[in-house]
Formats: sequence, structure tokens, C-alpha cells
Amino acid sequence: MLEEPEPLGAVRTLAGLGEMLSGGTLLLSNTDMVTRPDMAAMLRSHRKRDADWTVLCGPFPDRGSYEGLPVRADGCIGSPAASEAHYYGISLMEVSVLEVAADVGGGGMFGRLLADCLEAGLRVCAHLTPAVWMDMGSLKLLRKNILAGGTWVSPGADVASGARITGTVSIGDGCRVGPVASVRDSVMLAGSSIRSGRLEKGILPWETNLESGGAIHEA
Repeated sequence: MLEEPEPLGAVRTLAGLGEMLSGGTLLLSNTDMVTRPDMAAMLRSHRKRDADWTVLCGPFPDRGSYEGLPVRADGCIGSPAASEAHYYGISLMEVSVLEVAADVGGGGMFGRLLADCLEAGLRVCAHLTPAVWMDMGSLKLLRKNILAGGTWVSPGADVASGARITGTVSIGDGCRVGPVASVRDSVMLAGSSIRSGRLEKGILPWETNLESGGAIHEA
């Protein structure tokens, strides 16, 4: 795990890793999503294909709009595309990809980096998974995705006896709901609180206090 003192972007981060790693397979994972793929199967596929870069792909999610990656009939990324797949935020990479990233210097992973890897003759493959993928990168999608799992109130939440809880809600650990507060079809992330008023079709970010009023971050 690498801690960056400033947000460098994926490609610039990979460029810096090239000097640190002399071999081995690197697993790159975004942290703003949730999925449970068979990673052992992905690694086997990566090695069986002798791939330089394998991207985890699957069906497009129901919520959100995303661009697809072109997947050829042989399962590799590039043209001519037989289909499009949704990137699930996880990649397996060899040092050869990091060397290309060092020359690219910046930009998006599937912009110039991908183009330069293909031009250099690197093998970029897609590993397709039936696993569910959920976008946790925006509060609007986060609310919808969390509530899709049904109502949940953490044992560590403090919900006053007079509070009105209706619809589908998710109330996280350390949350506080006051005796005259109303929460409906909303998400309270860990440590957030509402003392009075109502939270309706909204989401309270972590450690946020809503004294009164209506929903924030409406979906």
C-alpha cells in the first residue's frame, strides 16, 4: 500500500512505482468501489495468458453512466471490439506496464497509457467476472447502492425512542438520532447525527451533524 502526499493520479503513481519494483505482479485496486470477484481465478487467467496487464471487467451496473472498454473476441483489450465491458477497478500488472507509465507521465489509465502499452506490443487482457460491482465514489450513488441492501441499523447507533424512522434506511456505527428527528429513505454514515428536523431521501456524510432542516445531498 502506497500513501501519496498529494493526489498524483493513477498513471503518475504507476510511473513512480517502476523504480521500486524489479519484478513480480502488482495488484492495483481503486478504493471507491465494492466488489467480490474471484481473485485467484483472475490471477490464473493473467498468468495463463502471459498478460502484461489484466483488467477486471463485468456487466455494467444498473445505476450510473460509464464508458466501456473494447474487448476483442480473444478476450484482449483493443480493436476490433466484439463487445464492451465495464471496468471493475482492479488490475494486475507486470513491471513492463510501469515502464510504459514512466514514459507517459500522466493522463488516464485507459487513455494514453493503454494506447502506448498496445503500441509497445504489451498484452492487455480482460478478465470477465459475474461479480456485482457498486460505485461508492459519489454520495448520490452511494445512497442508492447502500439502500439497495435493505434497512440496517448498526448496533452501535444511538436512536432515541421518540425518533421517527420510516422507509428504507441505513444508520451506521456511532450515529445519533434525536427524539424529535425523522429519518426516511436515507443513509447516515458512521459518526453522523441529526438532533431534530428530518432527513428524507438524503445522505449524511461521515461525522456530519445535522441540527435541523431537510435532507442534504438529495438523490
